[in-house]
Amino acid sequence: MVPHSLIGAYLHGSSQVLWEDGERVFRRGWRPDDSGEQRAILIVLPAADHPFRSSLDHLTHEHELKDELDGAWAARPLELVHDAGRTMLLLEDAGGEPLDRLLGARMEVGRFLRLAISIALAVGKLHQRGLVHAEATTRGEDVIVQLREGATPQACCQRCSFVTQCALERP
Repeated sequence: MVPHSLIGAYLHGSSQVLWEDGERVFRRGWRPDDSGEQRAILIVLPAADHPFRSSLDHLTHEHELKDELDGAWAARPLELVHDAGRTMLLLEDAGGEPLDRLLGARMEVGRFLRLAISIALAVGKLHQRGLVHAEATTRGEDVIVQLREGATPQACCQRCSFVTQCALERP
């Protein structure tokens, strides 16, 4: 249990909803680090007040992958919290927004290609660790991107509850 109620913070609006996927709600919140500085975190919790067991299992599975994921290419799990009868997963938050929010908008070709390379590198790092996304395709909301003016676009994988470990055959 955490010293302050994260669910209370969630209910009283000190975090903001970034997106919902029907099963889960993704919020950006703040939490003090070891030095007392406020750090952004992603808060992932089931959308339903009384979620199916499978929704809770997805959060637990994603938390169990924390040692396999690297914050350079994935939203790394920090903590699985059970508070006030709810379960939520706290993830590192490097900023950015879901890729699907950028779909359909015009983008300069060079910037688009740099973003595509960044996404391919993030997914490639996932695969190098012997992890694969169990759904048929990675969806736009599964990738968080940072597009800062004048900077190289950065991408990281999130929503890793559908990631599975496998023994990849190497040449």
